[in-house]
Amino acid sequence: MKCLLTLATLVLVLQLQAQKQYNASITYARKTSFENKADSIKYVNMNYGTDFLDMIMRPVKEKYLVKDDSILIYYYYRAEEVLKELELSTKGKLQRIDMVSGGIMDWKDYSIKKYKKFNSYKRLKSEDETILGRKCSAWISKRKNSWRKIWLADVDEKLPDTKDSQISMNNQLILKQVSFFKNGQRREKRAVSIEELPDINFSEIIKKNTEADIKWKYEPIPENKELNDVVIKVGELAPDVYYREVLGEGKKHLYESTQKSKYTMMEFWGTWCMPCLAATVKIKALRKKFNQEELSIISLNSRDKIESKIKGVIKKKGMNWQHGYATDKLISIFNDNRTYPRVVLIDQNNKVLLIGNPHKDIEEIEQIIRGELSTK
Repeated sequence: MKCLLTLATLVLVLQLQAQKQYNASITYARKTSFENKADSIKYVNMNYGTDFLDMIMRPVKEKYLVKDDSILIYYYYRAEEVLKELELSTKGKLQRIDMVSGGIMDWKDYSIKKYKKFNSYKRLKSEDETILGRKCSAWISKRKNSWRKIWLADVDEKLPDTKDSQISMNNQLILKQVSFFKNGQRREKRAVSIEELPDINFSEIIKKNTEADIKWKYEPIPENKELNDVVIKVGELAPDVYYREVLGEGKKHLYESTQKSKYTMMEFWGTWCMPCLAATVKIKALRKKFNQEELSIISLNSRDKIESKIKGVIKKKGMNWQHGYATDKLISIFNDNRTYPRVVLIDQNNKVLLIGNPHKDIEEIEQIIRGELSTK
């Protein structure tokens, strides 16, 4: 019996090897919902409010370009379908490309491991359905507080043996997937079109969106050479650090701002950082409340790669204040543990009054500027 099973497995493997590779463009619509309003409100409150939730929610559309042994995945967010991320899934490797910053990193599918294994699923014949003219068999896998259903369609070609792509299982296409979680959240992904694969070069797309052009702007600045890399603390005097401008070609230094304004707030951020982008709303509101004599704001960018994308975010979000690049020297002094976003409030005597996070400390900063809170 064991020999027969081994032979059958070998035959299946040889058949798959002889098959033509599956090539196509598949678009999925995605939807996240909750069982009730209470679950939805709780989820929003856990994630910094509605502004931040809008950024971290699941994509509304995904497009999978399947080419031989690779899959290029486009993620579109929010109702206006903004392309925000790309993923390249090849055998044994998954990489994510941030379309805003140009950053690329190794990635993984954080789905529950059980849901990635076909042998954990049981047939659910009562829910079989036809999707895009293809008969799909329904399957379900359960855990104590969650479940996932998938609808599989047969294909004649061999699907790519990629890592964590969530497009196939058991060499069948996943045309629909529904996941339910204990917090009342329900995520649905359903194929809405399958088209012929366009003539496209994956490598050229990745190169275009990740090629760095500002690496040198994060390099050491001679004027900062003599500064100690000692982490600054509240109550200490901030050194006169220099930084290269984002919206100009020159350099500026901290004391230019502290000499002109009663208070200066330095922010460490990046276009790749979702909480940073969400904090922009609060920083803009703070900017409107105080004139330049009262408050200067300097946003120092970290770890981005493409200057045009940084400038694009600044313009789109109306971040109308000073912008620079954070060198390692600046980070080691003001943001040594590399938490983002980070704000540092400094007075006209260059004394550090507050080091914190704009999401929770912006009101305290406002009180300090108004003179309603003592900093002695």
